[in-house]
Amino acid sequence: MVWNEPIVVDEWTPDGQFVLFRNMGRAVWAVPLRGDGKSVIVVDTPYDEDEIHVSPDGHWVAFNADESGRWEVYVARFPEFSSKRQISRDGGVQAQWSGDGRELFYLASDGWMVAVRITPGPEFGGSPPSRVFATRILPNPYVPQYAVTADGQRFLGLDPVGGETSGLTLMLNWLDPKEVSTPVR
Repeated sequence: MVWNEPIVVDEWTPDGQFVLFRNMGRAVWAVPLRGDGKSVIVVDTPYDEDEIHVSPDGHWVAFNADESGRWEVYVARFPEFSSKRQISRDGGVQAQWSGDGRELFYLASDGWMVAVRITPGPEFGGSPPSRVFATRILPNPYVPQYAVTADGQRFLGLDPVGGETSGLTLMLNWLDPKEVSTPVR
C-alpha cells in the first residue's frame, strides 16, 4: 500500500499480531504481521484520534479524541472500536495502561497525572478518575510526554525548561508528599 499523506505508527498490539497507525488523525489502521499483510481500517471518523494504546489483554484501546470540542480520553473495545466511553473529565490526553491493565493513566488538561482503576470483566468498568500528582508538563495531544513503568509506580516525564538548557526530571517517591523531585542535569 502506498500512502500519499504522512502516517504515524502508534504501537504493536500486545500479542504482536498487528501494528496500529494513523493517517495524522481521523482514521486508524491495523496492519496484520501475518497472512497477506493487508491494512484494515479500524475506525474512521470526522474527529482527530491520537495516541492509540491497546490494553495488555488486547480487549480495549485507549486514545485521545477531539470529538467533544476539546481533547478527551476514551476507551473502546478492540479491534471493533465499539462500546466507546469517555474516561476523562474536563480534558485529557496521552492515556497509558499499567502493565497488568488494572490502571489507566492520563494527563489532565491542567497537567495533573490522573489514574482510573480498571475493573476486570467482559464489559469495561473503572473507577472515577482520581488525581495522582501534579506535573509541570504542558499537555500536548500530539506529542508523547511521559512514560510509566509496568507496575505503575514510576513515571518519566518531559519537563519544560527555560533558556538553552535541557534536563530530565525523575519523579521519585511521588506518593510521599514530603519528597520533591529533583531535576537531573
